[in-house]
Amino acid sequence: MDFPLQNAIKFCFNEEEGWLSGMNRLYNALADDHLYPDPMNLMVFGDNHDEGRLYHFMQKDIRKVKMALVYIFTIRGIPQMYYGTELLLGGHGYHGHARIRQDFPGGWLDGKRNAFKSEGRSKKQNDIFNWIKCLLNYRKNSNPIKYGNTKHFIPQNGVYIYVRYYNDAKILVIFNNNEKASDVKMDVYKEVIDGYDEAYDVLSGKLIVDLRHIHLEAKSASVLELRANAQ
Repeated sequence: MDFPLQNAIKFCFNEEEGWLSGMNRLYNALADDHLYPDPMNLMVFGDNHDEGRLYHFMQKDIRKVKMALVYIFTIRGIPQMYYGTELLLGGHGYHGHARIRQDFPGGWLDGKRNAFKSEGRSKKQNDIFNWIKCLLNYRKNSNPIKYGNTKHFIPQNGVYIYVRYYNDAKILVIFNNNEKASDVKMDVYKEVIDGYDEAYDVLSGKLIVDLRHIHLEAKSASVLELRANAQ
């Protein structure tokens, strides 16, 4: 279990950028992969049954939860999601373990609510549930995410970028940790986008046809499948 990376995930999305804070926490933790015999066999996680839940660590901000999950689901290693994250269950271990080990609502004959079905979830819960479903379904069929190598770049102005690559297939993952939108000039990342003309945005379903600049919403993460234009 990659506890150093989990510690970075807990704090980085709530911080301003600095040498040892913000996106640099993720960069620095990943840079220590040389210490492990096989980083691909490390379990990557954001919360557990002892410390507390991701929604708590992300200050109940669904944008930060999504950023953390993008990282957990797309970085090298084996992703783990604690049950209830898909419902934005909260709580901290210091407040008592009963609060972070509560029953999942549903599945019991006398249950008042069944969150296994969409009608048993709130609008916000359905949003995160369907968002997670979309990303994990994509991950199932993505060789770069499951098996690929990783190249990452030093964060700049709150923007952190890495690429997962497997043969000629590449997935570009971009984080904007700022409270304002950002337009990223991609010429700095020429070495990983050369030969690719457009990108499929996995989470929005949109096609990006100009890779010279990529627009990022505030506190957001994008998962982009790079594609060579057949024309």
